[in-house]
Amino acid sequence: MLTPLQDYTDKDFDALRARLISLIKSIPEFSTWTDFQAADLGTILLESFCFVGDVLGFNLDAASREAKWGTATQKRSLLRLAKQISYRPRSASAATATVTISAADLQANCTIPAGTIIKTGTNPTVDFQVLAQEVLTPAAPSVDTDVEHSQTIVETSEATADAWQTVEFGQVPYLDDSEAITTPQGAWTRVDNFLASTATDRHFTLDVDATGKGVVTFGDGTTGAVPTGTISRTYKVGGGSEGAVEAGAITDIQGTFYDSEGTRVELTATNATKSVGAAPAETVTAIKVQAPGSLKAGDRTVGREDFEFRARQAAGVGRCLCLTRNQDAAVDSNAGMLWVVPTGLGFLTPTIRDAITAKFVQYPYSPTMVLDIMDPWYLDVGISARIYVVGSAKKSAVKAAILANLAAWFALTAVDADGNTIDNPAVDFGYYYQDEDGLPTGLLAYSDLFNVVRDTTGVRRVGGNTEDFLLSSAIVNTQGSTALETSVHKDLVLNQRYFPRLASVTLIDGDTGGVL
Repeated sequence: MLTPLQDYTDKDFDALRARLISLIKSIPEFSTWTDFQAADLGTILLESFCFVGDVLGFNLDAASREAKWGTATQKRSLLRLAKQISYRPRSASAATATVTISAADLQANCTIPAGTIIKTGTNPTVDFQVLAQEVLTPAAPSVDTDVEHSQTIVETSEATADAWQTVEFGQVPYLDDSEAITTPQGAWTRVDNFLASTATDRHFTLDVDATGKGVVTFGDGTTGAVPTGTISRTYKVGGGSEGAVEAGAITDIQGTFYDSEGTRVELTATNATKSVGAAPAETVTAIKVQAPGSLKAGDRTVGREDFEFRARQAAGVGRCLCLTRNQDAAVDSNAGMLWVVPTGLGFLTPTIRDAITAKFVQYPYSPTMVLDIMDPWYLDVGISARIYVVGSAKKSAVKAAILANLAAWFALTAVDADGNTIDNPAVDFGYYYQDEDGLPTGLLAYSDLFNVVRDTTGVRRVGGNTEDFLLSSAIVNTQGSTALETSVHKDLVLNQRYFPRLASVTLIDGDTGGVL
């Protein structure tokens, strides 16, 4: 007779209690112990063992779960796994904007220091800092300057002269690649590891923990020098989605300003365009996808997927598509075109271009391939729909819900069932709208947009005539806008280079014929 199989996954308190009671009953010496509900010493001991077993089983399961890419749920676990394959998860990205600062009746030069804070007029406020010192003059009392959703932090501490000494940054969240470390020995250089460091190399590594805190580690005197004296560190904190603000929002300049003659100067500030580049830190879900994917690219950037992967690591990049001659006959041989959509669905700024280029310098790519970093070509989509609202629903609320659902459908990111931010699967470059054979379809489905509107809570139905749900499209790039389709009842053509973007929504009240 075969021995019955044991269920080694059955390790919770109740299961352990049932198994121990069964074992006790099988022992003749305990035949008189029949009441396992009584609060006697035996039952207390039995249930104590079950409690300890439940806790140990939970911890063993958690340790096993957190040790694997596919099952880990804690960010700190994924950071440890990522470090093993030399993958550095992206911290929050800071939004940037151009702000016009002006002075009225300026009689002498007025200096605006770097680091000056300009707040938004929103509640809560969002702080932006001026990145470079500016000087207003009577001849030029207005200046356009770059600001960033960040704060510069300067800290010092004394070195311990110990091997592998660490220094923690005091504020969070740390912004990637913003640190500068100096000691009386000079400036120190960040490296991925100490494998190539000698005893005299002023090298350090930097890790970011699950809370967004930066931790600097120095060498041991053999692989990497040991710092002495005062360790000075300058870095930035900030970033995140809250830095995405609209035009005209950055207005409240902080501080008191005087011209070179000591006269107080009143300054005004405003941003003519919305900020760009705001992005949250890489989520648990994104790390689980991106980190193993980095092994595909390895320590090289040669294939088109490698370029996409590297570019996605740059601050301010929302989506990207690299095309070579294999995908697009218009691309030159031994060349590539990298189409980049910023997180704000606008166009590339010099800061974003520099961040992308830096990724390719960091990870060498084939010298035989010439890469052009391209501004996006958007397929701007207009929607016109005749809506019949449920009788008890408030029309303004239904309209707001439809607009919110369409905005979410076109958004770059979405939230999964676990609350993690992921790439929105509904929108992508036309190249990635593919059929079952992996070939681009070249179409943005009419039915997808229709379903978003029809399935909105409060919508009784969408008009049944052809003209009751119409789509329009236009190509928008840095050169301007070109209309493609006007009020059509069909799928929209989506070239593989185009990226869909919601441009306008017109809702007609089906009952009254007026605008909803």
